[in-house]
Amino acid sequence: MIMRHWMDCPVFTYGRLREWRIFSRRPNDTPNPDTGEVCHDFTCFGRAVVIPGIKTEPATFADQVESMCVASGAGLLLIDGQEYPIHAGSSFNIPPGLPHHFSNPGTEELELIFGRRPQASTDGEFQIAHWTEERPEGQWGSLSQGHWNHTYRGPSCNVHIADITPHKFSAPHDHTEILDEIWYVHSGNGWHWLGQDYRPQGPGCALWLDPTEMHALMNPGETNLEYIYCAS
Repeated sequence: MIMRHWMDCPVFTYGRLREWRIFSRRPNDTPNPDTGEVCHDFTCFGRAVVIPGIKTEPATFADQVESMCVASGAGLLLIDGQEYPIHAGSSFNIPPGLPHHFSNPGTEELELIFGRRPQASTDGEFQIAHWTEERPEGQWGSLSQGHWNHTYRGPSCNVHIADITPHKFSAPHDHTEILDEIWYVHSGNGWHWLGQDYRPQGPGCALWLDPTEMHALMNPGETNLEYIYCAS
């Protein structure tokens, strides 16, 4: 288990968009907790912010899918000549080669949690939805309730928002394949259980887990624990 807070990570600026890189792909078989080079598949996982009154420059990733979830704020996603209103709880996948940029006409920061990775054969076209929208029949199946202990609706994005109610926890589980699984706490305070150990996990902390380790996120508090889940 490797945990990093976004405030301890390097920040980059891309034409008026600020990006904190929390985790990135490892250069060899050994994860580096100091640099955040831990991922098997994700090229980069992090937090990005568009400040109020700003429109970012167009960005294009030629060979990567970019998955994003709006953690807070509201604005516009401009993509392929269309404008899409986005706000807290919106999630979307942007295919490679598609120019896109953001506009924040409001008075609060537009906060985004993102993951970029190489394109896979199962990736489809651009899709966007809010967690309150109905999920297409059969998508995610029972995982939306029993496994994750949350209600998730919307597209099958790699990054989406969820919560755990007080005194509950996600079902303990592991993975047998090479998988990047990252849990980012947005609000509330939790414990992340791992084998014989657990680590407190509060707002702004992202946790990368080895796929072979049995783990679960717990909410010992009296209010909802809201987190953003990312997997590839």
